[in-house]
Amino acid sequence: MKMSKKEDIKLNIPNLISLARLICVPLTVWLILNGEILFAFWVFVSAGISDAVDGFIAKRFNLQTELGNWVENLEEEVVHKEKPFLGICLGMHLLATTGSENGLCDGLNWIPGIVEQIKCNSQETRVPHIGWSDVQITIKGGIYAGLEKNQCFYFLHSYILTPVRSDVVSATCKHGIEFVASIEINNIYATQFHPEKSQRAGLAVIDNFLKI
Repeated sequence: MKMSKKEDIKLNIPNLISLARLICVPLTVWLILNGEILFAFWVFVSAGISDAVDGFIAKRFNLQTELGNWVENLEEEVVHKEKPFLGICLGMHLLATTGSENGLCDGLNWIPGIVEQIKCNSQETRVPHIGWSDVQITIKGGIYAGLEKNQCFYFLHSYILTPVRSDVVSATCKHGIEFVASIEINNIYATQFHPEKSQRAGLAVIDNFLKI
């Protein structure tokens, strides 16, 4: 069925805005590297405004932009084509069914479970959990290939993912309570800690993932 001109405008404006926003990113970096700080600032502000306008149009007319519809594209590549995926910290939280940060919100539901704030059971347990903590690895191989069962990784978070299935847990950690430090199921991997901040052990995790 052929769309009317009015419908065509509604569908194309969000796409054009998304394209403009994508162009703003490398342009901002280029301007900063060339000393055009003020110009870069206004390009950055324009990108933020375009994001708000894009969201308003999508909500007002119940639309999804082709360039901005990243969820479907991500599911196609990871869930259906089974390409390796590594979620780090918030990237791990997004995999859950439901999140509770700033109110309840839906996740990708790739890992059935809920994301909740760390519960303090003593005055010694501080939230957010920041710093180095011992991690007990429960699954051999994968992103932990070549590593000992007990490793130290760097954390920076206030929320944790509690999956429905215990068999997806590949490592645990304790900060007041025991929580899931990483998960692994098929081609999907995720860590609550930051491997990129965890020196040799963290670099080994990233290197192992790149070899999968």
